[in-house]
Amino acid sequence: MTQYDDIIDLKRLYYILKRQKFVIIVTTTFFLSLASVYLFVTPEKYVAKTIILLDKTVTNTISNVSSINLTTYNSAAIDSEVEILKSKRITDSVVNALEQKGYFSNIAQNLPKRDAILYNKIQNNLSVSRVEQTYALSIAYKSTDPKEAADVANAFADAYIADQLNLLYETSNRTISWLQQKAEEIKEKSKEARSRLSEYRSQYNAETQKFIGNEEKDINEAYNTNVSLREFETLKLEVETYDKMYDSYIEKMHTISLEKSFPVTETLVYTYATPPIKKSEPKSALITGMAVIFGFGLSIIVALMRDLFDKTLRRAGQVRHRIGVNFLGFLPKIKGKRSKKLAFITPDQDALCEIKLSTHSVDQSYSLYADTTRFIKNGVDLFCSNTPEKGNIVGIVSMLEDDDVFSISSNLAAHCASEGHHTLFIDGNILKSSSHKRHIAMPINKKNTLLDSKDDAQKFLSENVLYNEQYNLYMIGGIYHESMVGELQLNKQRITTLLEVCREQYDYIVVCLPPLNATSDLYAFTDQIDSFVIMGRWGKTLPNALNFHLDLNRITTDNIAGLVLSNTNMKKMASHYGHKSYQNKRY
Repeated sequence: MTQYDDIIDLKRLYYILKRQKFVIIVTTTFFLSLASVYLFVTPEKYVAKTIILLDKTVTNTISNVSSINLTTYNSAAIDSEVEILKSKRITDSVVNALEQKGYFSNIAQNLPKRDAILYNKIQNNLSVSRVEQTYALSIAYKSTDPKEAADVANAFADAYIADQLNLLYETSNRTISWLQQKAEEIKEKSKEARSRLSEYRSQYNAETQKFIGNEEKDINEAYNTNVSLREFETLKLEVETYDKMYDSYIEKMHTISLEKSFPVTETLVYTYATPPIKKSEPKSALITGMAVIFGFGLSIIVALMRDLFDKTLRRAGQVRHRIGVNFLGFLPKIKGKRSKKLAFITPDQDALCEIKLSTHSVDQSYSLYADTTRFIKNGVDLFCSNTPEKGNIVGIVSMLEDDDVFSISSNLAAHCASEGHHTLFIDGNILKSSSHKRHIAMPINKKNTLLDSKDDAQKFLSENVLYNEQYNLYMIGGIYHESMVGELQLNKQRITTLLEVCREQYDYIVVCLPPLNATSDLYAFTDQIDSFVIMGRWGKTLPNALNFHLDLNRITTDNIAGLVLSNTNMKKMASHYGHKSYQNKRY
């Protein structure tokens, strides 16, 4: 583990995002589109606010009567006032007041549960809250009509104050009734006390007259007289007390009757709402910004996951780590025609045939395609450097049927021939050999088509190997073609015999092999191939699938010279992966 293992590779992250820019753009644009649609279909709403102030310093009649004087609100009391403001009683009062101005006319009068519908509608748009830590309450109402928002908010403030006045009036009337009842009771008790006092006074005066001038009465009788006098004084004091209580109740009744006529409450409107100018919902800037942030953030996650789960072969490091073989280079797309018709002469040199081959590696020697072909040839030479001197049999194979296999096979063969090597190109792909039509019919020798011996193989070569003088290239144009072998009677043993004879006569034998998924056809060649060159399609070939087919055909890394990626988009390799290769712009 190096000191750099825990460092985030920002350059790699940059290229990941760059090659996934389409995903990022599409995802971000999608969320921006959703935000735009939402802003378009969502009606604009306006919020109007009315501020009311709870003021306990205003004279409270009921507090005076009950001798309780609260000069402050606690949190619970303020929360209670908030709930009162949102109550159905206040809401019903607001509805009754606003219906006279034409509001809520869109809801039919005979609609079932109309009151409940109106209540829910108003409550959903109403917000009552305490203004920070003050005694002020904010009544906010939201509506699509600015004027309606202001009128409803003000109506709630007016209804709340009117409700307080009504409660004060009702409570005052109940208090007056109670005071009046108590005053009558005290008045009756006062009358009774006065009657007892009058009787006692008469009795007391009579007793007093008996003892005037008679000082010789018994002391006990004098004591009794004194007791009677104290009782008289007590009755007198009781009458005076009832009179004071009655006068006090009457005074309070007059006071309450006077004060209840004044519109005084503990609440006043601090600020009346006015129709707002700017909309409050939807918040265009916020929604757009959130759409961009969320869309971009999600697109980054999607891009990273998409790149992480993209297991297709695109880079040299993937080939080495996931396939375990050398990387032999990129084969870019060839501009223009991929192949051209070449004239081949038959072994008896009495006839010509035309076969379409790609010779781009020789014709355009400064192109990246030619450079990669040379690198493939060097890789094959290096891979086979420890083998005895003999003809080198190179097999070009892909996982699936691919035109690039025939193209690179013919290019490699043409390149080897151009370097002066005695080179034979064999089209061994049964699935494609029928497409390479010759313009002459080759003679069929049924006896020699079985290739049971080297002599048969030698005679087969002498009768079927074609030659192109321009590129000094020898070719067997489809060994499976019925004009050569008849009824497809080649098997592993006969292919082995043929290749052994070819090895003795040629320096390089380049074989275009059947695809890896054509197991039975490929099996006939595998034991005689000195080095395999695996063809992968850039951005298409999956390592797991390729490894599976290699194992199925018993092709191990010990006999694979390397892998080349065809059909590569070199512009994307440069811009999305930071891989810059030499390539002449003309090619």
